[in-house]
Amino acid sequence: MVKLTRAEENPIITPSDLPWEDMLVFNPGAVASDGKILLLYRAKGRMDKVSRFGLAESTDGIPLYREFLALFQGEYQMLHLSFVDTYSPPLKSSGNIFLTTSRGTDA
Repeated sequence: MVKLTRAEENPIITPSDLPWEDMLVFNPGAVASDGKILLLYRAKGRMDKVSRFGLAESTDGIPLYREFLALFQGEYQMLHLSFVDTYSPPLKSSGNIFLTTSRGTDA
């Protein structure tokens, strides 16, 4: 059984200065692997407001390191003047394989 303790740092992840996540950071999914905690989260930037998935990792549960680039982002479809948005990243692991599903909307 895993014992969870609420972090004193709250929130544990906030928007950064990176343009793809400088507006919102939310809906995290976490998994423990090889002594690290990996946090997959949804983010939006002020410039284009496109949803992206980011990755943060730590050894104690408080994200200390973030990837510089987004792991995944919705794509614009300029011909139809619409875009695909990404939603919450539920996260599962099986050994060294990590799975997530996402839903997109054509807005």
